[in-house]
Amino acid sequence: MAVQPVDMVPASRSGASAPTDSSASMSSQPGDSAVVTGRIMGVDRGLLVVESPSGPIQIWVGESPRYSVSQTVQVRTNVAKAQ
Repeated sequence: MAVQPVDMVPASRSGASAPTDSSASMSSQPGDSAVVTGRIMGVDRGLLVVESPSGPIQIWVGESPRYSVSQTVQVRTNVAKAQ
Protein backbone atom coordinates (compact mmCIF):
# COMPACT_ATOMS: atom_id res chain seq x y z
CA MET A 1 0.00 0.00 0.00
CA ALA A 2 1.17 3.53 -0.74
CA VAL A 3 -0.32 6.89 0.24
CA GLN A 4 0.82 10.13 -1.36
CA PRO A 5 -0.47 13.71 -1.23
CA VAL A 6 -1.87 15.08 -4.49
CA ASP A 7 -2.85 18.52 -5.75
CA MET A 8 -6.26 18.63 -7.41
CA VAL A 9 -6.36 20.86 -10.49
CA PRO A 10 -9.19 21.53 -12.94
CA ALA A 11 -9.17 19.35 -16.07
CA SER A 12 -8.12 21.21 -19.20
CA ARG A 13 -10.92 22.14 -21.55
CA SER A 14 -8.81 21.71 -24.67
CA GLY A 15 -9.84 18.07 -25.03
CA ALA A 16 -6.24 16.87 -25.15
CA SER A 17 -5.53 14.23 -22.56
CA ALA A 18 -2.50 14.53 -20.35
CA PRO A 19 0.07 11.75 -20.32
CA THR A 20 -0.69 9.01 -17.81
CA ASP A 21 1.38 9.22 -14.63
CA SER A 22 3.11 5.87 -14.05
CA SER A 23 2.27 6.07 -10.33
CA ALA A 24 -1.43 5.86 -11.20
CA SER A 25 -1.14 3.02 -13.70
CA MET A 26 -2.37 -0.48 -12.99
CA SER A 27 0.01 -2.72 -11.14
CA SER A 28 2.11 -5.18 -13.09
CA GLN A 29 2.02 -7.54 -10.10
CA PRO A 30 -0.55 -10.36 -9.97
CA GLY A 31 -3.52 -9.88 -7.63
CA ASP A 32 -6.19 -7.29 -7.05
CA SER A 33 -5.23 -3.63 -7.05
CA ALA A 34 -7.04 -0.34 -6.55
CA VAL A 35 -6.31 3.38 -6.73
CA VAL A 36 -8.46 5.78 -4.69
CA THR A 37 -8.05 9.55 -4.77
CA GLY A 38 -10.00 11.39 -2.11
CA ARG A 39 -10.11 13.91 0.69
CA ILE A 40 -8.96 12.95 4.19
CA MET A 41 -12.01 13.01 6.46
CA GLY A 42 -10.21 12.12 9.69
CA VAL A 43 -6.78 11.46 11.20
CA ASP A 44 -6.32 9.58 14.48
CA ARG A 45 -2.96 8.18 15.69
CA GLY A 46 -1.84 6.69 12.38
CA LEU A 47 -5.29 5.91 11.00
CA LEU A 48 -6.57 7.91 8.03
CA VAL A 49 -10.20 7.97 6.91
CA VAL A 50 -10.38 8.86 3.20
CA GLU A 51 -13.53 9.49 1.18
CA SER A 52 -14.04 7.32 -1.89
CA PRO A 53 -16.84 6.85 -4.44
CA SER A 54 -17.99 3.65 -2.67
CA GLY A 55 -17.77 5.10 0.86
CA PRO A 56 -15.03 6.01 3.34
CA ILE A 57 -11.96 3.79 3.59
CA GLN A 58 -9.60 3.46 6.55
CA ILE A 59 -5.84 3.22 6.09
CA TRP A 60 -3.16 2.52 8.68
CA VAL A 61 -0.07 4.67 7.92
CA GLY A 62 1.74 4.56 11.26
CA GLU A 63 3.03 8.01 12.12
CA SER A 64 0.78 10.48 10.34
CA PRO A 65 1.88 14.06 11.17
CA ARG A 66 2.28 14.81 7.45
CA TYR A 67 -1.44 14.21 6.79
CA SER A 68 -4.27 16.54 7.80
CA VAL A 69 -8.05 16.71 7.47
CA SER A 70 -9.23 18.06 4.06
CA GLN A 71 -5.91 17.19 2.38
CA THR A 72 -6.33 15.20 -0.85
CA VAL A 73 -4.37 11.94 -1.13
CA GLN A 74 -4.02 9.04 -3.52
CA VAL A 75 -4.07 5.53 -2.01
CA ARG A 76 -2.71 2.60 -4.06
CA THR A 77 -3.23 -0.94 -2.84
CA ASN A 78 -2.31 -4.38 -4.14
CA VAL A 79 -3.52 -7.65 -2.63
CA ALA A 80 -1.68 -10.78 -3.73
CA LYS A 81 -1.70 -14.45 -2.79
CA ALA A 82 0.65 -15.26 0.09
CA GLN A 83 3.87 -16.99 -0.98
